[in-house]
Amino acid sequence: MIEVGDLGERTRYCRIKGNGLRIIRHRIDHCLAPVVMITYGVGSYHEPVGGHGFAHFLEHLTFRARMTDENTRIIDRLTTLSTQTSATTWFDRTNYFSRVSPSRLADVLAVEVARMRGLNVNDDDVDDERAIILEEMRFVDTAPLKLLENTLWAAAYPEHPYGRSCIGCDSDLMAANTDALSAFHTANYHPGAATLILVERVFDPMVDELIMSHFGSLPALEWTSHPPEPTTADVPSSGLIEHDGPGEHALLLAYRSPAGANETWECLEIFADILVHSPGDGLAATLVEHGWCQNVVAILPRLRMPGLMFLVLTGGRPDQSMQLIEVVQRQINRLLRDGLDPARVAEAVGRLAFNHRSRCLDPLQAAFAINDAVAAADPDCFAAYPQRLARCNADRVASVAQKHLVDNMPFAAAYRPQRAG
Repeated sequence: MIEVGDLGERTRYCRIKGNGLRIIRHRIDHCLAPVVMITYGVGSYHEPVGGHGFAHFLEHLTFRARMTDENTRIIDRLTTLSTQTSATTWFDRTNYFSRVSPSRLADVLAVEVARMRGLNVNDDDVDDERAIILEEMRFVDTAPLKLLENTLWAAAYPEHPYGRSCIGCDSDLMAANTDALSAFHTANYHPGAATLILVERVFDPMVDELIMSHFGSLPALEWTSHPPEPTTADVPSSGLIEHDGPGEHALLLAYRSPAGANETWECLEIFADILVHSPGDGLAATLVEHGWCQNVVAILPRLRMPGLMFLVLTGGRPDQSMQLIEVVQRQINRLLRDGLDPARVAEAVGRLAFNHRSRCLDPLQAAFAINDAVAAADPDCFAAYPQRLARCNADRVASVAQKHLVDNMPFAAAYRPQRAG
């Protein structure tokens, strides 16, 4: 293992020289149960033609895989070792994580090595997991907020993998077989495509040796992650897209956002915080106070490529979606027309930096914050986040907001409750 460099007092970044596995270790003084997270740089936008849903399928299937030289399934082994274990898949990453006692760290690393070595499953495993995923698709992708989110990704990026649900599509999932999934695993599950994130109480040198003993002998495979650049920036907003169903009213507005490693990402995040949370005239206060809706949040995913920022408004009246959009855009224009007050920017920076510090005190939340930075291809996005915020002055924040929230009109989708009868 070689040291690549410190990412601050509490974060170390290393790499295994022989096979390229990246290791990020983060220290939290009160962390009694370490978090082990393996992030593979493969998600739904790396999938081959005819393989829509393979990344998510593998996320499920690897838990059914059997340990090397054993008949024990990975999920059964992890259940005996950890207090919490799960996984997620998105456009640009697949994550596996577990919380363990320090005494079981070596055992969990052995499980992750087995997951990385090969997909030890049979046709029955594939069929059983396929049925679970198809049921998940029917449940998750029809949930109101997820339905609106998928609708807006598809509207903004109709010719790009962003426009497809990460869960997959019926036809490709039904056609998936053990050989095709194993080939996708071999191509993308190896040290050069992975980052090991370890959140722990102290930097024990013995853990370096432990990591090396488990992962050091794995072979290096050539792997370059070059997902297609979004080429649909000129796709115009298509007006309000509406869906009907049971539940409460929801409105999502989607604005184009910069790549996560670009510091304009933090500028947009600052403006979104001002827009929603400013005391007195932020959307969260004014819209709720005047009965326009019950809740407003901004969501800005950190992706490797340019993506979308969402404003989520829930609990409003179904017949007021267009008025809500007009109110939001007027507030954005007013903030920019009047000029951003540097004091407001400083307050937003303070709120965001505080939230970051709080997140870094929770081992699992810290692991996911590091994961976001890894997915953006710049681990410094985690360690230097407060400094990145501090470099965003009022003029720069206003310029970024003008470009992303005014010059490009939002994509909008609403969920309208069905009337009884």
